[in-house]
Amino acid sequence: MAVVLASDVLLSARDVLLDNGSGPQTWTDASLLRWLNEALAAAVTLKRDIAPAVLSLALVPGSVQGLPAGVVQILEPYFNTVSGNAVTKGGMTLLNRRFPTWRSNPATVDVSDVTTDERSPVIFHVFPPNTGGGAITALCGTLPTCTILASPVVVPDHYRSALVDGVCAMAMAANTRRRDVTKTAFFWQRFEAGIMGAKIAQHETAPKLSDAGQQ
Repeated sequence: MAVVLASDVLLSARDVLLDNGSGPQTWTDASLLRWLNEALAAAVTLKRDIAPAVLSLALVPGSVQGLPAGVVQILEPYFNTVSGNAVTKGGMTLLNRRFPTWRSNPATVDVSDVTTDERSPVIFHVFPPNTGGGAITALCGTLPTCTILASPVVVPDHYRSALVDGVCAMAMAANTRRRDVTKTAFFWQRFEAGIMGAKIAQHETAPKLSDAGQQ
C-alpha cells in the first residue's frame, strides 16, 4: 500500500480549489491541515475501522476498562500480551445471565473474555476482573492525526480522494460567499460517499423448474 502524506492530500485539494498558483493563496497550509484532521475525525465517526492498528492495551484494576486517547474502539481482542493466552470476545447479556456475580470474581492478571458495547465504544469490560497488572493485545480502531505536512495519512490510500473532498468541503464552508454553500454540500456528500462506499448490488438467480426435477 502506497504511503500518502498530508501534503499529498492538501496539494490535490489545492488543485480542486484552484488555489495552487504562483500568486497569493486563499487558504494557508495550517488551515488546510486542520481541516484534514477534521475530515479524518469525521471519517472515523462514519467508519470506526478506517484506521485499524494492533495495540497492547494496559488494564486497570477491576472489570471496567477504558481505551487510551486516540483509540476509538476495540474491533477484535486477540490475546493476553504477556502470557499469549487467547482472549474471547463475548456478549455481556450471556455473561450476566450465566454468572451474575462475575464482577466480584477474584482478580487475575490474565483475562479470558472481553465484552464491548457499541453505545460506549471507548469503554470495555474484562472477565475475570483484572489486578491492574495485565494487558491485552487487540485490533483497534484509531483516530489518525497529521501534525505536519510530512505526516503520513494512516488510512488506506483508496480513501485519498474522499479526504480531498472533505478538505474542499471545509474550505468552501469557511468562505463566506453565499454561492459556496452549494459547493460545501456537494463536496461533503462526495466525502461521505467515498468513506462509506457504495453497496454492492446483490444478484439472485431463481432456480429453474428443471433444477427441482420438475418439467
